[in-house]
Amino acid sequence: MNIIEYYQTIKKHIETKHPDIRIQLEQTPPNENRPGIRISQKGEKASPLLWLDIYHSSYENGKPLGETIQDILRDREEALSQIPDISETDINDWEKAKSRIYLALVSQTLPLSGDILSRDYLDMKLIIRYRLAQTEQAIQSFPVPRALARQHWHIPEKELFLTAGQNTETLFPPALFDIGEFLSRYSPDTHTGQKAEAENIIHGTRPLPPALYILTNHIGINGAAAICYKGLLTGLYRRLGKLFYVIPSSVHEMLLYPEPEDEEEKEIFAPEKIENLIYAVNNNYVLPKERLSDSLYYYNGTELARWETGGGGNE
Repeated sequence: MNIIEYYQTIKKHIETKHPDIRIQLEQTPPNENRPGIRISQKGEKASPLLWLDIYHSSYENGKPLGETIQDILRDREEALSQIPDISETDINDWEKAKSRIYLALVSQTLPLSGDILSRDYLDMKLIIRYRLAQTEQAIQSFPVPRALARQHWHIPEKELFLTAGQNTETLFPPALFDIGEFLSRYSPDTHTGQKAEAENIIHGTRPLPPALYILTNHIGINGAAAICYKGLLTGLYRRLGKLFYVIPSSVHEMLLYPEPEDEEEKEIFAPEKIENLIYAVNNNYVLPKERLSDSLYYYNGTELARWETGGGGNE
């Protein structure tokens, strides 16, 4: 039974036994090719989206059809239980909403529905999101449309971005990891009962040795926006003691590396090579919705800028 036949089978089974429930196949973003199912029930506050391939894979691996259906219904109930009880009135009330908005850094080409509050940032863009709820593994949120701000909040756009930026730094403190230590701590070859966490070295004034670093936030979700935090790059510049490059790994993190001095390292980490690598990784390994940019950036102590062939950080 292929995945479409599986979908048709579970849809018929669930809707027959639960006449008040409707299941629809959800369209996925271009190039992602991952089908989901939207499960709705009259009178409920939300319609959870579940990834169909997870249940189909379990079925193909020998799990009985009835058990995968029970898994779907159980996961739906769990998803509903995690949706916060925030009303439309709460969302429209600026005094209640102002502590919930934050910034996310996304691709300039990311398709967004409606007129979302956004502004250009280099060749990317910052958008304002409304945080509904948060756990250690996920953030429930939605991008804020300009219509909401204009019709209900009546707050100038400049002030909205200022408030959202301050909230982002408070809600999602930055984190910096030496990628070598990070990978060793989380390597599958680690045989300890519980893997230790890599050290967050964002705080402090001690010099940072030449290395490749991961810059994100404390939960690792939408952490690329940390490059916008006030004074953060300047502080890292002082600790590294030199110009450093910024690689847009995904919306969740940036990679930083100081300008090499050794001739061999200059060859390995040549900006032209890194930019080609960024493009290749984006187009082969990063989900379209999580891509940021194919560009390489640098910070020289005064500004964050896009590296360009024949110029940029080499000037």
